[in-house]
Amino acid sequence: MPRTPLGDRPMTNAERQARHRAARAPARPVIHYRRATDRRSRAQRWRDAVGELVTLQAEYAAWLNALPQTLRDGSTGEVLQTIVELDLDELMAIDPPRGYGTQPKARLTGSQPPPKIPMPARPRTRARSSRYPGRHHLGTSRRLRRNPQRMPSGCCGDRRLLY
Repeated sequence: MPRTPLGDRPMTNAERQARHRAARAPARPVIHYRRATDRRSRAQRWRDAVGELVTLQAEYAAWLNALPQTLRDGSTGEVLQTIVELDLDELMAIDPPRGYGTQPKARLTGSQPPPKIPMPARPRTRARSSRYPGRHHLGTSRRLRRNPQRMPSGCCGDRRLLY
């Protein structure tokens, strides 16, 4: 059974859409803020993260010291004790690399030149062209074609059979 119209005539699609949008419109406009991009370098973010860990460890140590003895023996005290016992000195001593080409160059002592590192030889491949058996190529009509494979030479005399 169809719904009865709200007025003396049925609503048009535009009226129905306007009514729908008005019902769902917020009372005040919504303002969206874009989160600021973090422009710190990786090394700076590392130092900040380690500093935050040290600060948190100090706060957990203060929390552990403020706990009564009965709670120190429980699970909360054990977890806090584990956090306090973590050695963060190794993390603080790490100086992350600054990136490609920004490391200071090592100075050589003496008059000897740096040792030459042999470069690996270029691989010798037969693929000078893509027109070898089993490979695909674009013909003159620019259609992808598969090269026919040939029988090894010498198995059938001088004739090379296609298979």
